[in-house]
Amino acid sequence: MSKQISFKIEDAEELLTQLQQLNEIIQQDWSKVLNHWNNLEQTWHDESYNDFRANFNKLAAIYNDEQTKLEEYIVNIKENIEVESKLKQLGTLNK
Repeated sequence: MSKQISFKIEDAEELLTQLQQLNEIIQQDWSKVLNHWNNLEQTWHDESYNDFRANFNKLAAIYNDEQTKLEEYIVNIKENIEVESKLKQLGTLNK
């Protein structure tokens, strides 16, 4: 049994826009972090490097998982907007 979708399209579109902007900002900032990390990795040669690298790799894995989820939410909201738009059009035609 499928769930019925019902929401204000305008609110969903605004949320979608905000999530897309957030996603873009996060991707740009994360890219900068990775570039700086890559530069630092080439010159950092003491004992603390291994500990930091392990922690940084954990952080990167968490980031990648959350980034994937955010992108999935964006796709889901787009799909829901499309469905709601089609339902609204059908409702208009049936009146």
